[in-house]
Amino acid sequence: MNNPSDLIVPSLFIQSDRKSNADLISDVLVKQRDAELIKCSNQINFKVTRVVTKGNEVFVDIGLDRIISASALGSGLCHAMNIISSCIMNNNSILLIDEIDYGLHFDILKYFLSILLNLVNRNKI
Repeated sequence: MNNPSDLIVPSLFIQSDRKSNADLISDVLVKQRDAELIKCSNQINFKVTRVVTKGNEVFVDIGLDRIISASALGSGLCHAMNIISSCIMNNNSILLIDEIDYGLHFDILKYFLSILLNLVNRNKI
């Protein structure tokens, strides 16, 4: 490597606030990768059929008569969807996750880690 810029690897800092979550998930929706996000989310919460954003809020369809805020399903699902969206949108990069288990029930954690490992391997993260 003669060029120092060859050492630079794309990376992403993930924040756990509503605006950052909504922005990241909006990117997934715009790139029409929502089916992948829904498939992964369903391995954590088996009810999600659609994901939409409005302003700084993420909403999910779980088969009720209206969509509901994703935060109503718990901070763990929102955190997981944010990490999953990051993996979907970033190939050949580095992903550092602080408090990977934030808000996730220990029974769900093994499913989430399996999802994450599949995404990491597929996207070369």
